[in-house]
Amino acid sequence: MDLYRLTDRIGRRIEDTVEDLGSALFDPVIRLGVTGLSRAGKTVFITSLVANLIERGRMPQLRAAAEGRIETAYLQPQPDHTLPRFAFEDHLAALAGPEPHWPESTRSISTLRLSLRVARRGLLTGLAGPTVVHLDIVDYPGEWLLDLPLMNLSFTDWSAAAIATARAPARAAQSDAWLARIEACDPAAPLDEAAARAKQAGPLSDATARQEVVVEETKVAELEAEREEQRLQATVRRPADAQAYQQVTLAKAER
Repeated sequence: MDLYRLTDRIGRRIEDTVEDLGSALFDPVIRLGVTGLSRAGKTVFITSLVANLIERGRMPQLRAAAEGRIETAYLQPQPDHTLPRFAFEDHLAALAGPEPHWPESTRSISTLRLSLRVARRGLLTGLAGPTVVHLDIVDYPGEWLLDLPLMNLSFTDWSAAAIATARAPARAAQSDAWLARIEACDPAAPLDEAAARAKQAGPLSDATARQEVVVEETKVAELEAEREEQRLQATVRRPADAQAYQQVTLAKAER
């Protein structure tokens, strides 16, 4: 055995020992953020990941599972109660129910905690019991990422980029009238509020009417969403949190 391999094995053994000593003092937490644009598959990915970690039926590349060291996996209430809980049970039912369909897409930040009780390895294997590893998953709407480039743009730069985008051939049908109105304006001309209001009277009234319709439709949608949230809270999430708490209590009692 050459010196390099010997040093490597000693280094790995030290890392294992430090890992065991650290986990003996506190439960390690892994924080996983999942983001992406709309319909990219964030919700499906998280649901599939959690379901497979709980069942561990199709994860041969997960070393701890391949070694048989994962004793159990269970859901727990998320540590940050100011954030909504990721509706894992609802999404799993949508994907694996009698009539499978795509779950609702991500609309706001949500979190989910999955805890795994894992047998230790290394020098302290026989001296300490299993450790609990917490996996905190954060579902983050990727559409919010699109606003990040605006932080480095001035209003002039942003305006120039918006006009350049509007002039693209693929957008001509939607932007020609708007571009024509912009080109007819003289940015150096003195402000004439009456003339501006007169030019916008027709389009503005139509836009106002459309906006009022959108506002009313939004209110109805928000009311329906609030009712659905209350129903889910009462019938799904509270029982799920209670069951998770019971599992945690039983797991702690077994130690």
